[in-house]
Formats: sequence, structure tokens, C-alpha cells
Amino acid sequence: MVAGEATVEHWLAAHGGVARSEALGAGTANAVERVWLAATEIQPARSVVTKRAPDDATALTYERALLATEALALDAFGAAGLPVPSVLHREFAAVETSDETVLGGPPPGRVPNTDVLALVLSHEPGVPLSEVEHASERPSPAEHGTLLARLHLAGTAARASERDELSLFGYPFRASTRSSSLRETFGKLIRNVVADAERWRVDLGGFGGPARDGVGSETSDALALVDELALFAAAFDEVTQPTLVHFDLWPGNLLVSGGHFTAVIDAERALVADPTADLASVALLEDVETWVADNAAFVNAYEKTAGCPLLPDAAAIARARLWSIYLGLIMFIETVPRAYEGDWVEPHRERVAAWISLNLEALRTGAREGLPE
Repeated sequence: MVAGEATVEHWLAAHGGVARSEALGAGTANAVERVWLAATEIQPARSVVTKRAPDDATALTYERALLATEALALDAFGAAGLPVPSVLHREFAAVETSDETVLGGPPPGRVPNTDVLALVLSHEPGVPLSEVEHASERPSPAEHGTLLARLHLAGTAARASERDELSLFGYPFRASTRSSSLRETFGKLIRNVVADAERWRVDLGGFGGPARDGVGSETSDALALVDELALFAAAFDEVTQPTLVHFDLWPGNLLVSGGHFTAVIDAERALVADPTADLASVALLEDVETWVADNAAFVNAYEKTAGCPLLPDAAAIARARLWSIYLGLIMFIETVPRAYEGDWVEPHRERVAAWISLNLEALRTGAREGLPE
């Protein structure tokens, strides 16, 4: 392997070269571009998508090893026949060998490291569901529910693929989050995101119960929130089957054309959890229990395809709320390191804060009425 051979730039050059490019996805964790490749003797002109990982210094804890996780998830979902981008190339960090530094990947015969710096993905057809205005051009709720069920069936089957990264709960390439106990993993995730808030000086004082040291500091408020969420975590104890979930299924990550789904994209937030985790983004910024009750066609199609209830009991509802709080904390905190700007930012933070508070209050109410503690 020649030094630099496997970098994204070398891959693009070897597949026609860059004719033009444009940035995509402003405000995302990764730097994303659509790249048009020139035609070659054996291949017509086409476009691909490149993704480059964020600097660890500005990333939230879950965002480290982000692209390795996305590639793993896309491979798993794609192997099950789901409409997701194909991973065309991974660029790994430089590897030190006895006689050279190899850029872009490991030398022949060496197992790749998991420090993925960039990906090249196939560009999928369609427009984001979030941009489709007319109901006649949107997929049916039944198709939507079926798609989620297929993702979960694939995510459950992925554990049998002999990939060790999928055998435990947590982020596949973040060893500190992985565990055979989903309750333990969730506690680690919450502590990590609260530590991110403290690192970026994001005040979480509006969410937790009374600060445990009696002082209204950001640190004590954050610790009080960790303690309070732990009171509800028994809802995870009945989950024994790890399932790879997408965890970012908002309409912007669902591509559609002609009234049908054409692709599920941006699996960078994927983790091994339980199926209720995906309801956090499916019912984004809404009350998940109300959303499920109001979307019977979606739920019926999901349950027919998955062969199991979507929210079978109070513990499952509690898990969906806990995952909503976790995703909400990520969304609330990330506005600072990502340096979001514009008139939309503060209203967005207020909506996210209200969503977190709604789910917290529902959990408190449920605990008072006898849910698992």
C-alpha cells in the first residue's frame, strides 16, 4: 500500500476525479459534501457523499468514533435489504508500522483500527420527508411503521452477525458505554452527556429536582438530574435483547420520492439499545405516548411486521421517555459546541427544553402512580 493510497482524496481521484462539490447538512456533527465524479472509461458520471468526522475537541462524547459507528450500522441495515446508503470507502487514521506511516488505512494483513476519519457513501435518490409539503407525496403511515419494524428486525438480527461490537448495549466503538445491562449503559450515557454540559458550560438547572448539595450551581443541578433519572432506570431491566437502533429518524433523515421511502440516511447516532429508543426521534419534540395513541395505522403496520407490540406496557413507555430525555439533552447541549446561529436557535432550545421537562414530569407522575422505581 502506497502512503496516502486510501485517503478519500485518492479514492475520489481513482474514481473519475471531482467535477464539482457542494456542502450538505449545515449544523451536523460531520462535515458532509455531495461530490460529483467525472465519467471514466468504465463508469458514467455520478455523485457520492463524503463525510468527515468532527474534531474530538469540539465533539460531544457520543460523537467520538461517530463514522465507524455509522459505517457499521449502514452495513448491518443494508445487509438486511433496507434502503440505506452503501459504504464505498472508509478512510482510517494513519497507522504507525515498523518502517512507515500509512495514511488512510492499515497495511495489508493488519486488522483495521476503528479510528475512521472519513467515509464515502453512495448518494441516494429522493428528498427529505421534512421538505415534502403535500400529503399526496408523502408515504403512508403504514409504510412508515413497516419501515421502522424492518429496521428493528435488522437491528436485532445484526447481533447474530458475529460482530462483537453489537453484542453489548451501548455505542459500538465507545467501550466505556458498553455493558450487558441496558440500565447500566443508560446511566453511563446520561453521565457522559451531563459531563458534556459541564464542559461546555450549559446550564441544566431547569430540568433536575432539588440540587443534592442544596446549592443551585450548574454542577449540582446536573448531578441531581443524573440521580433523578436513575430512579426510573428499572424500566430497562426487562430488556435482555440488544438491538441496533438508528436513533435519528426525524423526517430530515428519511428520503422519499413518488410517495414512497427511498432511503434512510445519517445513521451516525446509531447505538445498541432497545426498540423504544427510536420513538424518541420518530415522535421528536412530541409526547411519545400521545403520538403512539394518535397514529394507529403506523402502530398497526409496525406490530404486524415486527410481530410484537410497539409500546406493550408502562415500562416500555418509561423507556421511550428516558430515551427522549437523553436525545433532548444532546440536542439542547450541542447548540453550543456546534455554534448554531440565527433567530431560530433560542426558540429551538426552548422547544427542546420543554420536551425534556414534559418527559421528566410524566416519569415523575408515573412513579407516583406505581411505575418501576
